Amino acid sequence: WLAGVRVDWEGFYSHEKRYRIPLPTYPFERQRYWVAESRTPNQNVQPKTSRLEKKTDLADWFYIPSWKRSNSNNTKPIIPTTHLVFADEFGLGDKIVQKMERDGQNVITVRVGTGFKKLSDRLYNLNPEQEDDYHALCQELHERDEYPKTILHLWSVAPKSKDKLEIEWVEKSQNLGFYSLLFLAKALGRQQISGELLLGVVTNNMQKIADEALLNPEQAIVTGPIITIGQEYPNIICRSIDVVLPYSGTLEEEMLIEQITSELAIEQSEKMVAYRMSDRWVQTFDPFRLEGAEKTNLSLKPQGVYLITGGIGGIGMILAEHLAKTVQAKLILIGRSKFPPREEWSEWLASHNAQDSISQKIHKIRKLEALGSEVLNICADVANLQQMQDAIAQALKKFGQLNGVIHAAAITGEKSFQTIVKASKTDCEQQFKPKVKGTLVLAKTLEKLELDFCILMSSLSSVLGGLGFVAYSSANSFMDAFVHQHNQTSVVPWVSVNWDGWQVMEVAKPNKSVGSSLTELAILPEEGVNVFQRILSTNGLDQIVVSTADLQDRINQWVNLKFLQQSDKSQTPKLSSSYSRPKLATSYIAPRDQTEQTIAEIWQQSLGIEQIGIEDNFFELGGDSLIAVQVIDNLRETFQTELPIEAILNTATIAKLSESIQARTSSENIPGQETPQAPSSLLVELQAGSNNKQPLFLLHAVGGTVYIYRELASFLDSDIPVYGIQAQGLDEKTEVLTSVEEMATEYIKAIRTVQPNGPYFLGGTSLGGILAFELAQQLHAEGEKVALLALIDTPGPGEMPKKLDSETEIMGYLLDTLFELDNSFLSLNSFPQVGNFEDQVIYALEQAKIAKLIPDDFPISQTRQFIQVFKANKEAMWSYKPQIYPGKIIFFRAQDRCKEYDPLHPEYPWIELAASGIEIYTIGGTHITINYEPYIQVIAEKLNIYLEQNN
Repeated sequence: WLAGVRVDWEGFYSHEKRYRIPLPTYPFERQRYWVAESRTPNQNVQPKTSRLEKKTDLADWFYIPSWKRSNSNNTKPIIPTTHLVFADEFGLGDKIVQKMERDGQNVITVRVGTGFKKLSDRLYNLNPEQEDDYHALCQELHERDEYPKTILHLWSVAPKSKDKLEIEWVEKSQNLGFYSLLFLAKALGRQQISGELLLGVVTNNMQKIADEALLNPEQAIVTGPIITIGQEYPNIICRSIDVVLPYSGTLEEEMLIEQITSELAIEQSEKMVAYRMSDRWVQTFDPFRLEGAEKTNLSLKPQGVYLITGGIGGIGMILAEHLAKTVQAKLILIGRSKFPPREEWSEWLASHNAQDSISQKIHKIRKLEALGSEVLNICADVANLQQMQDAIAQALKKFGQLNGVIHAAAITGEKSFQTIVKASKTDCEQQFKPKVKGTLVLAKTLEKLELDFCILMSSLSSVLGGLGFVAYSSANSFMDAFVHQHNQTSVVPWVSVNWDGWQVMEVAKPNKSVGSSLTELAILPEEGVNVFQRILSTNGLDQIVVSTADLQDRINQWVNLKFLQQSDKSQTPKLSSSYSRPKLATSYIAPRDQTEQTIAEIWQQSLGIEQIGIEDNFFELGGDSLIAVQVIDNLRETFQTELPIEAILNTATIAKLSESIQARTSSENIPGQETPQAPSSLLVELQAGSNNKQPLFLLHAVGGTVYIYRELASFLDSDIPVYGIQAQGLDEKTEVLTSVEEMATEYIKAIRTVQPNGPYFLGGTSLGGILAFELAQQLHAEGEKVALLALIDTPGPGEMPKKLDSETEIMGYLLDTLFELDNSFLSLNSFPQVGNFEDQVIYALEQAKIAKLIPDDFPISQTRQFIQVFKANKEAMWSYKPQIYPGKIIFFRAQDRCKEYDPLHPEYPWIELAASGIEIYTIGGTHITINYEPYIQVIAEKLNIYLEQNN
């Protein structure tokens, strides 16, 4: 071809199978950008880690976790320093503190308490569930100039193991282990510590080294923070120290105390360490070849019955299709999302476009049936014991048996992953529900069934972590550990598979949160099915790790952070050659001030490009999240400010990054720069989004909380920041507002703490729409632009809902609302008469929490304030007299009307009030269910269009 010969390309490639692969988002310009380091003969510089490549032979993708004995020879001299010890309640921590003090160390002890309290200069109490307590502790130590060099965390230690785990026990372990480490990392990050800090986390019987009689899988939830804290804060070196607790007062206990204190003196070590008697063990992963399975896999029965949790999702559906093709399986697909009844599918398809997610799932189920499968689709939450018991009973009634289970339920959307600085308890619980609670529920519901297999779809993140993966890594680590415990006593073999990432759909852009090379390493659907078949052919393995590239290289790169260890920040190696700026869509704009100049120099050094403009995109220049970790670490040290990793992942330009740094830097460091105003306590962040996008503000409904908007936020584009504005007065500290006008005035003040100027995006359901309307009026009167005003089934003058005057009517409305969301919930007639009105509301909310109708973190303790706010909001809604609004309204009307409560045409009053017109969309569902799946997806699709047009 190069010589001009015409080639028959179809014939040349006829024997090859084609795959869709991701291509770079930049043009091939034939320019070399290899960054070479200059070095003198005296420099001993390790070579850079070679580029990870996907192995072509699938048999080489498999690894088994194992442990090997290791000596601890590289200890550093013990010099007096400050140690912070989170002492357990069983005495091990106290004895370690005594040993440290005998060795001349300065030790500060922290115990579990009801709140932060300084008992002495060497003893503090704090509440493990209160994030602010950790900030108070770190601030206190900072002010005393007694910041520790090592931290030893022993709150996970629990001598009493549980043969069968209960959810309550696991939740307690989460609070003492995972959340304690998460909140501690956030607090440490805010203090801008210079120099390395070692964080040792002690657990007991978490790891299976040999044939331990008892295992504590609930403690494995600490693995996520241990791996990911160092990835987001490279100066914090985390290490897991797993032990077996000896009897108190024995020689074995003295030896263990010596081992733990000596471990803190080891300079370099693997992340996962365990002590068993006199031996020190470190975790490794042994490769093993797993050849292709026979075409007739004995683990799969022709027309066998198989249950897949998360069966409507991407990977679940791929495996369902494989089972349908190979054995014409009878399939039970469990999904949390609400799904229209089968008899309504044709009508749904006719009224929704091909991109609608429900329509796509209907088509996929019909495809399974066309392949010869019988499909039972069940809407159930895998974390809800009653719903899963009902699902299993329904499956057994229909098919008579169950042969195998694949637990693939997970929350894997990009917006569900938050970096440590932004991870809230709500974000983490989203990950824990399907994988932690879901696994426990599954074990309970399946314990009496004789299955051929049960496969837990775990993730490689429990080995590698990843930016934003702190909770996801922990949840998968729990699944891995649980299988080891389960198989000690169960005759049904379970196996946990740590899958590399699957490419289940076309990749539109690289996932910056976990490394831009991941799409190149992703498992294609046909490869995943092949690997699944091979795993089914194995026996006797509790855990199998699947990595498409060399696993040890990836551990060195991501967990051990070798690329950071190879360079000394104080003597950053100079590049022997820098390369010219590539051709980009943006023109070169030089740095305008010292901050931008400093950032540009750090970027140029890390990327090996001699000239970088302030509007050049970090990722288009060849940056990835590994380089981003290094850049952020340098920026933190240079500017001495707390800077989260998403500062570069979201902004990606020097100009935006400079704005972020200057906003975080106090006026003492930058003359004339005002300290940014703290966000109002009325704002609830529902989605972080991107810094260069204007947020959407959603106003509370009559109940005063904003939980109702969680599903809407989850379906909006991930780069849109979304805030809920909750009612003033819910905290029992501030005054309850009684008019729409004064609410709007206060809420504008709250909004301006995060967005001082327009254009503004406003919306709300029911009363929330009225509040959004009044905010828009007041903002317009001040000369601000309102780019979006969205009302969701909001009543207006002449079309108001039923006025609830008595407490009985309010209780009836509350129960009817909950009944709409779940028809099995209590009705007013069957509701037990418990105590006074407040007691009845508390009881109803507690039952709703058990039924998963309201989130686990709903503040039932604030019921009295909830009732007071509800009544005030109801009166304010009825008293409000809206005036003509000069702008445009987007109105979403619920198709199904409740005659007892709802006005027939809530949109009518707003037609006359919108001077610039109104767009009305009729959406399925009722006044309540319009805010939930599947109807809220339709609203989100419409809002995404408006937000994209105006943002």
